[in-house]
Amino acid sequence: NLSAKEYAQIQRVQRAVGEMSELIETFLVLAQINDESTRYHDTCEIEPIVRKVIKQQRVWLNDKQVEVIVEEKGHLDVSAPPGILSVLIANLVRNAFRYTERGSITVLIASNQLTVIDTGVGIDRSTQTQIFKHYVKDNSGDTNKVGLGLAIVQRICERYGWVASFESIRGQGSRF
Repeated sequence: NLSAKEYAQIQRVQRAVGEMSELIETFLVLAQINDESTRYHDTCEIEPIVRKVIKQQRVWLNDKQVEVIVEEKGHLDVSAPPGILSVLIANLVRNAFRYTERGSITVLIASNQLTVIDTGVGIDRSTQTQIFKHYVKDNSGDTNKVGLGLAIVQRICERYGWVASFESIRGQGSRF
């Protein structure tokens, strides 16, 4: 007999608990980075994980005039636990949602890569050189700073032999 507001609050808490569990799982796997016995041998389909993460992270968009597009140009299966994939994708999507005020965010799924493209604020050149480090201050004069998210993305990619890369132009957006 919960009100709609109470039910929505409980759903938010449940989503947060799920995200925290995935993050803990990711940290545990990354802590065992040199242990070959922790290799994951099953494959996961990326597309459902992308859609779940977008739904979870939509709170960062608030009322912004941003179109979110999932474009499939191929089927992508990867050998990694779904929780780790969720953490990786959530970090990329969350950044796009946070730093895009209007325009679009496209998550492109191809047979050999996942790309997140936004029309957001972009990243200044001096910050770009340190983008995958922990807590880098954005030198653009904004109060924004780059947190752990991209460092976690980089570490996950290293763990599974993937490549994390990006292109960004200040004021025009980013492509990860």
